[in-house]
Order: sequence, then C-alpha cells, then structure tokens
Amino acid sequence: ALLLIIICDEIREMVQDKSSLQILEQRDSFVPEDISNFWKRASKFTKILENECKKLGDSGKILIISHGFFFNGWYRHGCFPAPEHAKLIELC
Repeated sequence: ALLLIIICDEIREMVQDKSSLQILEQRDSFVPEDISNFWKRASKFTKILENECKKLGDSGKILIISHGFFFNGWYRHGCFPAPEHAKLIELC
C-alpha cells in the first residue's frame, strides 16, 4: 500500500490572534485573518484534495487531520459546535 503524507498549510486553524500562529511562523506586524481569507484557503484545500483523489483513484483513502474550526468551516460549511476532540469522521 502506498502512503503519501502531505502537509498543507491551507487546513490550519484560523489565525485570530498570535497564539494561532504556527511554530516558527513570523509576522512583522500581526493582523488577524478575516473570514474571506479563511474561505479562500478552504476552497484552495478543496482543489488540492480533489487533485489528490484523482491520483489515488477509487481504491485510495485519504486521512485528513485538522483543527475543529477549519473542519467545520470546510466540511460542515460553518456548522458549529466543533466535533469532539480526536473524533474520526468518514467522508464517503
């Protein structure tokens, strides 16, 4: 079985304050991310995921590991509250 690991910055948590920054990420002047930029990232991730699914074909599976805020915004289209921590959700 083929294992492919892709680290995708598009599925990061929404950058609302400095605690949302990634390890070693530096920003000269901090500006919180607005919701329109969040949705642009979510759309970009959808395109990346679609391309990876085409490469795998019908027999492949993809595991997505993300934060609750991103996952709700992307998969559930903004439906809150977030899923429980460490919950597995199958997206058939």
